[in-house]
Amino acid sequence: MKTSTKVLIGLGTSALIGTTVAVLASEKIIGAVKDTKNRYQVKQFVDHKLNGSEEILHVVDGLSDSEIATVVKLLDKMEEGRKKISVTGKSVKEATDDVVQTLTNFVNGFVEN
Repeated sequence: MKTSTKVLIGLGTSALIGTTVAVLASEKIIGAVKDTKNRYQVKQFVDHKLNGSEEILHVVDGLSDSEIATVVKLLDKMEEGRKKISVTGKSVKEATDDVVQTLTNFVNGFVEN
């Protein structure tokens, strides 16, 4: 085999390995950014809707990334429900108060256990 062919094979292999490493690293970076964004979103909810309760913020800090993702999904469902409720007649304020009370009870139950 010619030296030029060996060099081309080596360069091709290096390019393939470099691309693979870049893709794997970018997936991890995207996951980390998403987890950070989710945690920030939950903390913003606590600040705005739950009057920045330090106890609840402490609980949020102790949650794993998968638990935070579950809370974010719950918040998204609440937002969808709020939109549906406003169409069906219950005031958004009443619906938000109900959701805040339910979430507060959930967190208090989590803290007590």
